Amino acid sequence: MIKSSIYFTYKGNDHLKSFVDKHIYEPFTINLLKQIPAYRNLQIIQDQSNGQDDFLDIQTKCSIDVTILLNNGILSKVFNNRNCLYINDSIKQRKQDTMSVFIDSLERKKNKKTHIVLLNLFPDLFPKYQDSLTEITLKDTIDHAIEEIYLTKKDLLLDKKISMVSFNHDNSFYFRTLFKRENNLCFISDYDHEIYPFHVVNSALAFL
Repeated sequence: MIKSSIYFTYKGNDHLKSFVDKHIYEPFTINLLKQIPAYRNLQIIQDQSNGQDDFLDIQTKCSIDVTILLNNGILSKVFNNRNCLYINDSIKQRKQDTMSVFIDSLERKKNKKTHIVLLNLFPDLFPKYQDSLTEITLKDTIDHAIEEIYLTKKDLLLDKKISMVSFNHDNSFYFRTLFKRENNLCFISDYDHEIYPFHVVNSALAFL
């Protein structure tokens, strides 16, 4: 059995409150995406009224909707007790809450053809290692939950492309397209570390 351990610091409520403002996390996310060749032509849509998507590819005219995998419930737990970031039972609950945000986002956009990019802030929820064999071995409960969505809620995925940008155990981000069998991981290390609310101190693999 292989188990991963991730130790990270939380820079405090002010950092997180600032970052989850869409005027902060949208430019942050688009700067990550534009480091991937297929997304170099993205720009932020300035008028996002009436359910407009967030980004537009000025070459293909395809739009992208960004969903940050947080809600008020998750934020209040972190704000009121930062220990919830590190206690095993709280981590399990945070995983469940995160998947609920994902499903809620799909349900809101059920009848809309769009490309959804999920933004995950927590390094312990979706850890990926650059060794592809290890990545397959380390499928955790979140990966299995994503597979369950594919099997049980296919109607919510119709006419949608779903991708994820996730903070990783090595202080990088990775991008991957979900619900595809092939390995499509792309790691991104260039971002503004100062405004990001988390920093990984140490991570390790244990072979049990």
